[in-house]
Amino acid sequence: MYNTLGVLLSGGESRRFGVPKAFASYKNQFFWKISFQALEKVAETSVIITQSKYFDRFSQEEFVKMYEDDPLFKGNGPLAGIYTAMKKERAEWYVVLSCDIPRITSRTLENLLKFRDSHIQAVIPKVSGKIQPLIGVYHHSIFPIIENQLTMNQLKITNLLNLINVCYVTEEDLMSDQEIFSNINSQMDYNKLLKRDYK
Repeated sequence: MYNTLGVLLSGGESRRFGVPKAFASYKNQFFWKISFQALEKVAETSVIITQSKYFDRFSQEEFVKMYEDDPLFKGNGPLAGIYTAMKKERAEWYVVLSCDIPRITSRTLENLLKFRDSHIQAVIPKVSGKIQPLIGVYHHSIFPIIENQLTMNQLKITNLLNLINVCYVTEEDLMSDQEIFSNINSQMDYNKLLKRDYK
């Protein structure tokens, strides 16, 4: 059983983006690789939760452990991805990241992990008042609650957070700029990202 396991969620359809976001590039690296490398620096091991049709594309880069959503809840969004990681790999804590946060850093994740406590079941950033559950740390004890939420088709992670003990931390707590937490949803977001960093 690991103390800390990294979980990269990369199973979405990227409908708004138009192509799989994981394989968009930023500073000559795929989005997914940026997130995965940040996880590798803070976790004992890391896994990718994705669709089987992308397995070959991920494995072209290096050996990475990959899982598809558990058949019971396949395609049920990020909550199903977290459930799958917890079911497949035993750990006390799971550091969860989505694949579309190209400015994320291992330093931010290290600071997030510092807020773990025996009475806490999740550590979640609240940036400019907005909850960021896909840059979060989750305790294994919430697995049955996640399973119950999925069974009831309650797929919003914010619903889950209302049922568990959460430590919310601000960008100031994490000593991070709020831009670090920005995710890329559309081509417009992507173009803004590139223009801002390649002036």
